[in-house]
Amino acid sequence: RSNSIGPAGIAHLSKALGPDGNATLTKLNLKNNQVGAGGAAELGSMLVHNRSLLDLNLCSNALGPDGASALAAALSGEGGAALSDLDLGCNELGPKGASHLAQVLPSNRRLERLNLRWNNIGDGGMEALIQGGLEKNQTLKELQLFGNGLSAEATQKMQTLKEAMPNLKVLK
Repeated sequence: RSNSIGPAGIAHLSKALGPDGNATLTKLNLKNNQVGAGGAAELGSMLVHNRSLLDLNLCSNALGPDGASALAAALSGEGGAALSDLDLGCNELGPKGASHLAQVLPSNRRLERLNLRWNNIGDGGMEALIQGGLEKNQTLKELQLFGNGLSAEATQKMQTLKEAMPNLKVLK
């Protein structure tokens, strides 16, 4: 946490945790490490192969929409990342980043907690999550959305979705 390792350090770490690397690490806190979109791409490539990492904290790393896209690709399908807890708070994802994640949430069967707080996803990002088929996801238990500039209308739509998904806890 807070080591400023940046994308180059992430590349080395990803190699160490990749297919021929560490197979026992279950939790990794990379909060505030200047990962950026390039580092997210490195992590995404590693996550597809790493079956032991379950909890990844990438809070405050300026991932942006491109970083969200790289991580979303790693989360997609049955062969995707084994993550059950992903913290993407404070990463400037915006509506486009939320849209990338929304595309994979219906098919992801592992993720239980997703933190998207303080990403300025706004109503567009909230709409992308809803329209993307979030209600089809049966494993997600917690979705953190506070600090995203959601209107009362978007909040109401999320409340309606939450009623359709009684196992989902939404923190807004």
